[in-house]
Amino acid sequence: MKKTSPASIDFVPEGSAIDTLVLDRAAADRALDFYLPDTSMLDVSPSAITTLKDSANLQAALSCASDLLRCAARSANEVSNALNGVQREHALLIINRVEKARHYIENSLAGLTASWEMIPGQPDWQATE
Repeated sequence: MKKTSPASIDFVPEGSAIDTLVLDRAAADRALDFYLPDTSMLDVSPSAITTLKDSANLQAALSCASDLLRCAARSANEVSNALNGVQREHALLIINRVEKARHYIENSLAGLTASWEMIPGQPDWQATE
């Protein structure tokens, strides 16, 4: 957020419309600084949902990425319902791009799973007997 210093207010002619806007902006900045403390001190740690262990395999990483893209598409869909015109078209375009990326990941995941099943000597995870 850009802060307006008191020195910058002195350069505006008194009584002008710009003077009123500058003073309003300075007052708004002071109010925001007072009521919204600096967020850089907050400890923002990634949640368990969005973090992936370093030891995770490719299949787990692709699965997590697919889930995140699914959530992103749903969120964009909810936002697009409240929009009109060009803004709605942009939101729908985002949904389209996210779904394409998810499709690529799903295909990669399916190929990875198929190739894992074809490797000789690997345990058969589907065996029930």
